Amino acid sequence: MTFGEAVQTCFRRYAQFSGRARRPEFWWFVLFLFLAGVVLTVVNSLLFGPTVSMREVTTVAADGTTTTDTTRAVSYDGGWLGLVFNLATIVPLLAVTWRRLHDTGRAGWWALVPSAIVLVTVVGGLAATVGIGAALGAVGEADMALLAGAGLFVLAALLLSLAAWIWLVVVLARAGMPGPNRFGPEPIDAEIPA
Repeated sequence: MTFGEAVQTCFRRYAQFSGRARRPEFWWFVLFLFLAGVVLTVVNSLLFGPTVSMREVTTVAADGTTTTDTTRAVSYDGGWLGLVFNLATIVPLLAVTWRRLHDTGRAGWWALVPSAIVLVTVVGGLAATVGIGAALGAVGEADMALLAGAGLFVLAALLLSLAAWIWLVVVLARAGMPGPNRFGPEPIDAEIPA
């Protein structure tokens, strides 16, 4: 499968989560998304300029004097063009990932595990922060056990998430199962010439 065929196939099977996808279909589509992101970043920067954000930083010296400095950060991103492109391509990316997992003999929902861990990390981190804030407000000093527990939870969840992302990339890079499996026939056998 060529680069163009893979991109066409992924857009033709936009929201098709059934069946199987071979490695070239998946990885060519990922490359397309990366290259399109780079192009959109350049186009957005040429049309609209870079994203500029201003931030005030206040510092307190030992003698009690305060100084406020304003920092300016310039970044180049896809802007609105990139956002629209990402929203338009998230479904075919998830669908081809789902089908790619089917090709390896795994259920497609495994594609959601790393993101679910990140979500749990964010929610857990927010809950821990609220809990620490309440403890600091009620007690007047830091509850070190709560602070350490929240920090360990967030660290463990982030490490687990990183491990899940690495596992997913390794699985997506492995060869598919030869012959038919519970998700359908081998993709090369199922291809019908246009």
